[in-house]
Amino acid sequence: MAKAKPPTVQIKAFSDHHVITQPNPLRNVVRYVDNDDEDDPVARAEQALADLSGEFDNWMKTAEEHPGSWWPHWHQWITAEDARQVPARKVGSRKHKAGE
Repeated sequence: MAKAKPPTVQIKAFSDHHVITQPNPLRNVVRYVDNDDEDDPVARAEQALADLSGEFDNWMKTAEEHPGSWWPHWHQWITAEDARQVPARKVGSRKHKAGE
């Protein structure tokens, strides 16, 4: 079986420029979707949530409430990871004054 000859580079010359077109090696492997088979991201999200609803219900049944803020716990954890700090940003800008 003979190997297919790769397409060659095409050069189109115009009076003020040249256009060089290379063959696209992925042209034969790209799958085009018919208009009847369009992706529906909302339907995919709804299906994913439906699949998780049982897990959420189980989690809600066994979850324990811990009163108070989670910020002190997070601050302790994050400073143990890396205690470096940077100065706070200046609030506002020329376009947006502080408090707007």
